[in-house]
Amino acid sequence: MGDTSTLSVGLIGCGTMGSSHARQMAALREIRVAAACDVDEAKARATAEAAGSHALAYTSVDELLAQSDVPAVIVATSNVQMRTEH
Repeated sequence: MGDTSTLSVGLIGCGTMGSSHARQMAALREIRVAAACDVDEAKARATAEAAGSHALAYTSVDELLAQSDVPAVIVATSNVQMRTEH
C-alpha cells in the first residue's frame, strides 16, 4: 500500500462520474487511485492515466478486486449496469 498516510483505492466505472472522481482524487494527498476498471478498456485506460500515480487499467472487476494493494474501491457505475452484471 505504500505510505501509511495514503489510501490506495480502485475505481469501478469510468464514465462521467468515475472519471470525475478520479480527477478529484488525484488532487488529494491522502488518496492514490491505484486502479481503474471499466468494461470499455479505452475508458479504463484514459481514467487511469488521468488519475496519475501509475494507476493500472482493468476490464474485469474480479481482477481489480484480486489486487492486494487495493484495499478499497469506489463504485461509480449506473444502477442498471450493476444489477445486470453482478
